[in-house]
Amino acid sequence: MRSSRVFCLFITVTMLLPLELPAMSGELSQALSWDQIFGWLRRPKPPYGSRGDNLCALSPADVENETLMLSVRPMFLWRGDAYAIALRTPNSETHLWEQVLPGQTDGIKLKQETLHRWQYSGQPLQSGKTYEFLLYRRVDDPAPKRSTFRILANAEQAEVREMLANLQAKSERKNLMKEEIAVQRVQALMERSLWSDAVVEAYAIKQPSVELLQVMQQIPDKICKQAKDKAIR
Repeated sequence: MRSSRVFCLFITVTMLLPLELPAMSGELSQALSWDQIFGWLRRPKPPYGSRGDNLCALSPADVENETLMLSVRPMFLWRGDAYAIALRTPNSETHLWEQVLPGQTDGIKLKQETLHRWQYSGQPLQSGKTYEFLLYRRVDDPAPKRSTFRILANAEQAEVREMLANLQAKSERKNLMKEEIAVQRVQALMERSLWSDAVVEAYAIKQPSVELLQVMQQIPDKICKQAKDKAIR
């Protein structure tokens, strides 16, 4: 129960509140109170978009001025039906990588929908470089959904990986359960503004608790609404 509450807090608060960076030793900042989360952790009303066209990237998602990602071989996560996904550099019409999707993808089944994910399989992305992730509804889609992200520089990647390794080691010495360890990793990624990586890691948790499942149900609407609001600003 305790670990799930910590997860609920950081998976939602980080998108609105700036957080301090965690120490490289693997120490985490203090969690906020339940009162600070319940005020806005709710499904947008009316619900975001329509079920007829709810295509939306969840990782990376274009909800901030700059979305950061750790992995040079990222896992992409989205809601809605897509014909293909692709990568390119900004202001370019040429794909660096593309994947026509099969009828069935690796899905994450939620109560009312299934999310989709696909592991990037091209050449390792370049550290410090900015990319554009594209979601195509059909083969001749003239306006694919776009999300821009930047891969961390080499030094930044090394710092984060060291921090995660230290955190993992400390958690294992404390004999924490798998979800408790995952919660701490998610929180640490959030505190480094790597919330796209954090979202992917959260959805990778096997046999999530009831509390975590409830949060997972709300994440897509929350992210997609923020992306929509940013697009019309």
